[in-house]
Amino acid sequence: MTDPHIPAAPGGPPASSAPSEREPETAGDGGPADGVHLTTLTHEGRFWDVFAEVEPPAAGSGSHRARLCFVPSGGAEGRRPARTAAIIIEPSADAALDQARSLARHEIVAMLRSAT
Repeated sequence: MTDPHIPAAPGGPPASSAPSEREPETAGDGGPADGVHLTTLTHEGRFWDVFAEVEPPAAGSGSHRARLCFVPSGGAEGRRPARTAAIIIEPSADAALDQARSLARHEIVAMLRSAT
């Protein structure tokens, strides 16, 4: 995460951006920093941990947006986490998480296929 008071390095991304344009916060390995674990599943011979990442509402919006983050388990070499676009929009973070938890396994696998 960048400090908004420190200017970005030349040629690098801006030090801060509008909330709706920010990438979600991630851990050092690109995995979710504050994602809620939904499930673990298999795809293409490896295990994937699935997290819901909920963004705080953008300025002037009361809606919370959420995306799914798929993290390959077991240190899969060369595999970075894959994310969907913001596919859930709800009035509260709890409602967004409830919606993510209600997704059927086959829907989550389909989203993983489209994200990888």
